[in-house]
Amino acid sequence: MWPSHGLLLAALLVAEASTATGDDELGNPGILHSGYNVKLDLLQESVEAIPSLAFEAEGWPEDACKVSGQTCEFQENLLSIVPNIQTIDECELICKDNSECTFFTYFGEDNSQFSENCILFSSCDNLVTCTDCSTTQYGKCSLNLEPISFCSHPVVGHIGENLLQFLPNLPNQIDCLGACLNTPDCSHYTHHNASSQMVPNGCFLFSSLQAPFAPCEFCQTGPANCSTNQCMLSTAGEVSESLMITNSSQPTTVDVFALGMCTLTVVAVGGGGDGSNGGGGSGFVEWRQLNLVDENMTLTVKVGGAGENTSVRHLIKFIYDKHGTGKTIVAATSGHSGERYNGGDGYCGGGGTAVENGQDPGISGGDGGTNGGNGHRGTYRGSGGSGSHMKLDEIPTSGFALSPGKGGYGRSGGGGGGGGVLVDSEPAGEVEAGEGYGGGGTTRPYIAGKPGVVLFMFT
Repeated sequence: MWPSHGLLLAALLVAEASTATGDDELGNPGILHSGYNVKLDLLQESVEAIPSLAFEAEGWPEDACKVSGQTCEFQENLLSIVPNIQTIDECELICKDNSECTFFTYFGEDNSQFSENCILFSSCDNLVTCTDCSTTQYGKCSLNLEPISFCSHPVVGHIGENLLQFLPNLPNQIDCLGACLNTPDCSHYTHHNASSQMVPNGCFLFSSLQAPFAPCEFCQTGPANCSTNQCMLSTAGEVSESLMITNSSQPTTVDVFALGMCTLTVVAVGGGGDGSNGGGGSGFVEWRQLNLVDENMTLTVKVGGAGENTSVRHLIKFIYDKHGTGKTIVAATSGHSGERYNGGDGYCGGGGTAVENGQDPGISGGDGGTNGGNGHRGTYRGSGGSGSHMKLDEIPTSGFALSPGKGGYGRSGGGGGGGGVLVDSEPAGEVEAGEGYGGGGTTRPYIAGKPGVVLFMFT
């Protein structure tokens, strides 16, 4: 185990963030990567202060292509220190992309100073001991590594201020990935193969991905590191990790983009039922989780107005239902309208009416239910509508807080509407109708059922 040494840490953290190579303002040669300028003279002083590195040096073994537990002595041969590298495969790619690199050391997670770092060297005259590390002479013999695992997808995003660099004449995706790994601030790349008419063998390096996204037959877009998941939702050019759709007048298109593993929760609330003496039931609540791995999909969202169903459909080429409108991801039916006497069923039931034929003896009908509960019975004959008994806290959420809305109050003999769903505790609205999205309507006074809502959340 290397001893913890303050000088070494200080050497690694010296410096001004920079994106260029060369001498600093004092004339000291620098090694730049990912915004850190590692000064060679200060780094060398730190290395010499560590006994295990300064006094256990030995030469590179003849005919060896790889050694374990040793790294090259840090001298002017040090080319670059690249942090946050998950595998030796990625470290090899970074060395391949640097024309001066002849040796590279990969440090695993158990090394205290250089955990998951890749260090490139122009030569390796002396070796020193290290913990959880291995050093390879690039190109001398095969490493017998597992094939590089890409987590890219055939899509292309928007090119704007996120573009770091364009590299022509890179025929293989692995070369584009290697260039991204060796470029400061590069988080994603897009590689076009030789069949691309616009930019054959072109490589784009990005600081981030930007919407809109589109399918791309002859290109692949991926992250620099497959352990870094990129989970995004896009509508009307806006990108986020959570999204609320409330427009019930027309369908809304939502693009879902997943690089790596992403879990998407979709919550749908149907429109509230209308009142008819008995209060309307609130819109039913349905939800579903999708486990996505390197997927890009386009969804069409139809939010139900009063008495209308809410649906989320996946518009894909080869999967259609009998109506030709796409595969249903989640659908929530509207709350049932109130009846002559009884409240309508729903997520929460509507309240029952107090009297027959709309007479108003000055007594109240039953209140609407809340938190998945039944509506309350009217004073004389109207039964409350049935609730679904669903509990909102059972839904895994992130980015939104869901809570049950209050049931509407029964007034003038009519039943109150069933309580809907509050998102981040929005204002209550009319007290006779059910509170929240999908709240049930009432007739005394007449208030239509409330529109539903659709929520998307990466959890």
